[in-house]
Amino acid sequence: MKKIKLFAHLSDFKLIELSNKMVSEKFLSKEIIIKKGVTGDKFYIISSGYVKIFNNNIFIRELEKNSSFGEISLLKNDITTATVQAGIDGCECFSLEKKVFKQIIDSNMIKYLKRVISLQGDGIMLNDLYFIKPLGNGKFGTVSLVHNKKNLYAIKAIPKSSIIQKIKLITYFLNEKRVMSQIDHPFVVKLVKTLNSKDYIFYLLEYIDGSSFKTYLEKRILTPYKVKYEVQFYGTIMLNVISYLNKKNIVYRDFKPENMMLDKNVF
Repeated sequence: MKKIKLFAHLSDFKLIELSNKMVSEKFLSKEIIIKKGVTGDKFYIISSGYVKIFNNNIFIRELEKNSSFGEISLLKNDITTATVQAGIDGCECFSLEKKVFKQIIDSNMIKYLKRVISLQGDGIMLNDLYFIKPLGNGKFGTVSLVHNKKNLYAIKAIPKSSIIQKIKLITYFLNEKRVMSQIDHPFVVKLVKTLNSKDYIFYLLEYIDGSSFKTYLEKRILTPYKVKYEVQFYGTIMLNVISYLNKKNIVYRDFKPENMMLDKNVF
């Protein structure tokens, strides 16, 4: 239970009480667990296997062991906004009834869930976004800071002209979308959704308010008594991410300080 970020701050007593109220449920291959447009009545934690999230029959993302779903409709007392389907080999989940979920939720959970909701903005359209400032230039396009009057996002814009000129890039971007849709890890930037216009393809991404690890290393004033622990801390995070990606048969070939972001609280 401690691995579930939503419950990480709860006391051991609370966690034991909570686990006693959870029910184990098994779902067959591709079985619908939650259907879009119905009233949410349960919260789920995946204990084995994985699930796929769809919106209007369009694949959105994949969630695996220790991920949770169903909490948003319970929090907002609203109908479900997506369909959740068990993976090809089925899955097993622990479920919690709505009334029990309401009893345990607190301000920390609400804060976390609002963050989760902001990263599941399947209904966000281009005309909902407002430009704030440029963030930088990537290999194939530009990255900007935008908002939708509620949350901040980073958006990567790639000219379609560059893709047309290099047909191989089409496969590259399709693979990038597929891979990012499968990733759900606290140390990997999340893809919110992809968008497109007449001239551009857009990747709407989680915004990390901070700077690159390269900048951090360049500014860092080394003090011997801190170096050892910093190396251990950041090294552990990197190995954790690499291990996670390897388990999903994903090879990231551009792992370098320039492509790693640190939260502003580090500086």
